[in-house]
Amino acid sequence: MESEELMKLYIELQRLARQMHRFAYKAMHEGNHYRGAQSRLLTVVAENDGITQRELAEILDVRPSSLTAMVGKMEQFELIKRKQDEKDQRVMHIYITDKGKEIEVKSKDDIQKLADLLFENLSEEEIKNMLAIIEKLSHTFNSYDIGDLQFGFHGYHGYHECHRFHGYHHGIEDNF
Repeated sequence: MESEELMKLYIELQRLARQMHRFAYKAMHEGNHYRGAQSRLLTVVAENDGITQRELAEILDVRPSSLTAMVGKMEQFELIKRKQDEKDQRVMHIYITDKGKEIEVKSKDDIQKLADLLFENLSEEEIKNMLAIIEKLSHTFNSYDIGDLQFGFHGYHGYHECHRFHGYHHGIEDNF
């Protein structure tokens, strides 16, 4: 495949991710619901009550420090509770509370509504194919160590400078 086509695909995936994030953020905040990461955390804990923080961080693909902050906030709202492991005091287990279960069910319903809207124009076969492709792409990312890769830009500002130079900024990508 031509590199121009690959770049266009990459840009369209980025655009879709931003649109999904904006749409979900708006929908969740209008109803005063919990954000995506918090909602996902509740679902994982509900499905794995007593999960360790380390396991949870791995499943959610977040840094342990970010998870600790998120868990702390959710514990303050009495959605989850933490308990130290009886054998190893360094290990924390996370449990969902009754209040957390109620929020998790509501969040799951809301996410299902968003998914139904997003994918309503796709056939079952297209959804299965898309899922297989996304899982394959995710596996590819997981197989790389970002530190081993060399890019021509550094940090947030370098990213935007690079894209501005190549014409992928401020809607110019629409003209491919």
